[in-house]
Amino acid sequence: AESKYKDNILLDAKAKEAKVADTAEDVAFETTKITYELKSINNGEEVYTELEGETLPINAGEYRASITLGEVTVSVEFTIKPKTITTTLTQNSGVYNGTAHTPGVNFNDLCENETLAKGTDYTVEYSDNTNVGAVDVTVTLLNHNYSFGFEEDGTPKYTKVLPYEITKAVPTVKLEPTPKK
Repeated sequence: AESKYKDNILLDAKAKEAKVADTAEDVAFETTKITYELKSINNGEEVYTELEGETLPINAGEYRASITLGEVTVSVEFTIKPKTITTTLTQNSGVYNGTAHTPGVNFNDLCENETLAKGTDYTVEYSDNTNVGAVDVTVTLLNHNYSFGFEEDGTPKYTKVLPYEITKAVPTVKLEPTPKK
């Protein structure tokens, strides 16, 4: 016999473990087995891959936990949704100097003791970032354990555009006295 349930939880970087709760005292089970599988799509087909060994679900994704008690298996499908974070620039503006402006990015609300690495976990692209005017700084998350929130349909937002401004430089004039002849 098999039974299925569905649930959603948010990423908190803590392993999710299925547990067998209270059972009747007069019921004995020959075997108790708990397995976890990660769902993926391969050529349009849902494929479940069993997590190896004692591995517990910790990353964002769709999973199935199956608990077998004797000859009865109960499966629970659940989704670990990405944790919502915010991002800011290390500075919001700069003065024109003829070179490209590349402000850094700060991430807030990450899981405890986590940092994101540029190029591995996120990318940053800049629109016209040399001349005076508005610059769009586009931050794209590659680490899908995090998102910048969710669309109305529940789809995670992995891209955020932040504004940066390059202002005109104030010219300085240095007057030198003219030597007398």
